[in-house]
Amino acid sequence: MLSSCSKENNGIEPKIFVEIGYQIFIEDADGHNLLDPNVVGSYKHGDIELTKDQTNGGKIKDNYLLEVDGKYFLDMWGGGTGKKESEVGEISYGTLYLKLSESIVDTIYSETILTKEGNTLLSKVEYNSKLVYTSGDSMFFTIIK
Repeated sequence: MLSSCSKENNGIEPKIFVEIGYQIFIEDADGHNLLDPNVVGSYKHGDIELTKDQTNGGKIKDNYLLEVDGKYFLDMWGGGTGKKESEVGEISYGTLYLKLSESIVDTIYSETILTKEGNTLLSKVEYNSKLVYTSGDSMFFTIIK
């Protein structure tokens, strides 16, 4: 989460929050991290791509696969190419395609809200059309393959 404060002339101290990042862990039913290259049956890092277009590719980020303290995960962000208005502010939405292998391409749909107060918040994430995050949930979640 990113937070910013500044003092305006009228003495009010506005706070702007930007909270759009989230992390995805991918495991098998036995709890083995399928992004860890040391795990038998894990996805090959060279095959994994994150794209905006399912058919034409268009790789959008190179550093989304991270390892911290021996744990591998996808470092993601919300937002997208579409926009719509809501009662709380402007919603940005979009779908990304996660190619895990030649035969497995998953979809990640997310929405972020730019509130009328200027905050940007992740509001929803769906993985293969299954809701995996809504506002207030942990920003770390695990997908079982």
